[in-house]
Amino acid sequence: MKNANILKTILILFLIQTSLASAGDFWEKCNGPYGGTLDCMDIDSSSNIYAGEFGLFRSTDNGESWNKIQLFSPKDSISVEKIITLNEKIILSVFEWEGNSGHGKVIVSKDYGITWERRADFPFIHAFVKKRDGNLLIVNSNGFYLYKTKEDTIIKIQKMIYNDPYISSLTYNRKGSILAGANMLGPPNGILISDDEGLNWQWVVNDQRVNSLMMCNSGKLLAGLDLNGIYESNDDGITWQRTNLSGVGVTALTKDNNGYIYAINQYKEMIISTDEGATWLPINLTMSRINEIAINKSNEIFITDDFSGVLKSTDIGKSWLVKNKGIEKLPIVTLSVGNHEILAGTIGGGLFLSKDSGLSWELIFNNTKDFDNSIYSTEILPNGTYLVGVVSGIYLSEDKGKTWSRVVSRDKVQYQSDLRIKKSIGKKVFYLEYNSGLYMSNDLGWEWKYILTNIRGTKSFFIDKNGYIFAGHWEYPPYVCSSIYWSSNDGDTWQYFELDTNTSVYAISENKNGYLLAATGLGFRTSTNEGTSWDKSNSLNLNSLCLTSDNLGIFYTGTSGKGVYASTDNGYNWSEQNSGLENYSVHSIAFDSDWTMYAATSGGVYKSTVTTAVEENNLTKLPANNLSVSPNPASDYIDVSYSPSREGTGGVSFEIYNVFGMKILSVPFNSTPVSYADSPASGGQLRVDVSGLAAGVYFVRVGNKTEKFVIMK
Repeated sequence: MKNANILKTILILFLIQTSLASAGDFWEKCNGPYGGTLDCMDIDSSSNIYAGEFGLFRSTDNGESWNKIQLFSPKDSISVEKIITLNEKIILSVFEWEGNSGHGKVIVSKDYGITWERRADFPFIHAFVKKRDGNLLIVNSNGFYLYKTKEDTIIKIQKMIYNDPYISSLTYNRKGSILAGANMLGPPNGILISDDEGLNWQWVVNDQRVNSLMMCNSGKLLAGLDLNGIYESNDDGITWQRTNLSGVGVTALTKDNNGYIYAINQYKEMIISTDEGATWLPINLTMSRINEIAINKSNEIFITDDFSGVLKSTDIGKSWLVKNKGIEKLPIVTLSVGNHEILAGTIGGGLFLSKDSGLSWELIFNNTKDFDNSIYSTEILPNGTYLVGVVSGIYLSEDKGKTWSRVVSRDKVQYQSDLRIKKSIGKKVFYLEYNSGLYMSNDLGWEWKYILTNIRGTKSFFIDKNGYIFAGHWEYPPYVCSSIYWSSNDGDTWQYFELDTNTSVYAISENKNGYLLAATGLGFRTSTNEGTSWDKSNSLNLNSLCLTSDNLGIFYTGTSGKGVYASTDNGYNWSEQNSGLENYSVHSIAFDSDWTMYAATSGGVYKSTVTTAVEENNLTKLPANNLSVSPNPASDYIDVSYSPSREGTGGVSFEIYNVFGMKILSVPFNSTPVSYADSPASGGQLRVDVSGLAAGVYFVRVGNKTEKFVIMK
């Protein structure tokens, strides 16, 4: 029996260590909403499609689904400018951003995007052309380069010519000569030609800004101009003439397998020519702003755009289907969670509704006529009414988004683009407009009145559990100072407290302990007296975008570029809570009735994998010594003793949760004693190594009994 207990001890300790090592992520992606801006695209020799902007996505099933390719760390801010596929190799011309500063670089994968390396030997790519021998000719502001694909080497073949013109495009003619299109704000601009693989060049057009070049099936050359339509050449680029298309900029030219030509104009619209540019017809894509066109071997057309991500046509552009499953590029800037429903407001993509905790989404508001496809605020009222704030005003729906009424219009509210609806109390609804003040409705959103007027620069507001309204404010120069205004009577009168100079109040919230917390550009401020005074919690600037708290009193802040941080001590100390999060710009955080947390990011909606708060209600109901943890506080180990009910402990598990509600350990706790020391005959005792856990508050749960313990380092 003793050997069996020792063996069981070893087994359980192994399970404990394994569980601690394999704790799951705190966040998981919701299935959408899908879409968002994608700029560049390429299709490889195996018909895999790659599309990118901030992030890179790949489809291996002809656009039906997409997976994000992780380049480096999720914290890295990398925008993809060009994609070049060469069999198993993928070459990306990118900007790597640090704050507002971007550095042009090239990163390369030699294994279909599994691993990546930054290439210091590669020039940042402005334009390229694939040579007939499989190599690449590349150009940037420093000159022309030859990339030898088999050798994986790059050599400079010519410095930039003619006062460093910006080369926007490259192509070959029938004779094998290279043509380059130049586009600068000032001269020289036009078309150059080289008969010796880029060593020497001469101008053939020098009075036009050229965006794109292409050779038709017949050998005719087309040049898309910045403002003057399309030029054509029938003698391999020696002379050029205007075509019937003029007076509009052409940014891109592509041909399909039939030789039909597709062009994108300066308004991001697409046109088609079936006669090599002699005549042009529009392609109807009224809700798209097109960025790039790619065509596969089956003559199917794919486009990237600013809203949907990717669209596909199988009938020469006559009809289109959105193909963006898995493309989570929509910036979600506002969330509202109601009874089994979530509203997600996006920039440029409209308002989405989920009725199944984020498993599926339906587009319910997307008014492109008044540029109201950007949703800046949402609210689900107690009676189920939806309110959304957009550029042109506030819209209301009483039938779950099927129909909408505009209740505040642009002629009544100026600078509507920063509208934010926040809280509702009974029939009173409040919303904040950045440049004109705070408004209130007494009839669930139908009629509105000013309650805080003539104060510009108000970026945040909050209503506490007593109904007090708090508004964070930033005074304009010459006196630059942040203040918090507060009212105890629905805005009839206001008081204020000055905080710091040269900063703003970005978010305000309250926890269950009665602490009010304000996030500013110079750290956090705390109030324990209903906003009469505010003390500095710390000087940590997390670039907060939102602030909220759960039912344990834990504060959470979503940040710009740093993800989610949590504080268990009323805002004095903060810890990162980003495991599983792939986008670190978090605009809004909301909880459902089960205290599952949802985060709106610049790349989709995420939700917590477990309930974010462990209830302690059972603690006061437990008989003495039913469940105990010692030592408490602990540092290296804890001994957990459990006296079971008459029914025993069959099927009961021993679990440890962190303060964020994540289960980090779960092993069976059998009625047979397992201990390094004597154990209660009717129960069990387990020694757990907790030396690998960070300092903080944790919870032990056995069955329906819970006990708190603290780790101190």
